[in-house]
Formats: sequence, C-alpha cells, structure tokens
Amino acid sequence: MRAGLDSYFLSTYQRNSQWRCTWRCEDMRTTRLREKIKKFLNERGQANTTEILEHVNSTMRHGTTPQQLG
Repeated sequence: MRAGLDSYFLSTYQRNSQWRCTWRCEDMRTTRLREKIKKFLNERGQANTTEILEHVNSTMRHGTTPQQLG
C-alpha cells in the first residue's frame, strides 16, 4: 500500500542522480504552502505579503517566492 501511495502522490522519477517532480508533486507543494499560510493567518489574524513570505521562508525547507504567493 505504501508504494502505491508514494507513486501516486509523489510521482517522481530519477534522472542524472537528481529527483525531479511531475505536476502531482507541484500540486502537493502548493497545497502544503496554502495550508501553512492559512494556519499562520488563523493564528496571527492579519499579515502583509512580506510577513507571510518571511514566515514561509523561515519555516519551510525550500521556502517560496513572492510570485508563488500571488
């Protein structure tokens, strides 16, 4: 069961010793980012884009860009 979930949700393949994500992996990353922002705003109330960006970049391994925040 675990292997099936990994192949469905991650949908990764290996090429030249680097892992690359397909569209499903990108969707999961966007979902995690949105959930993190929702949680941050629920706890804090209000925040501007710069504050959200700083929070995401300090708490997530890979961070994000202003363009991804919209």
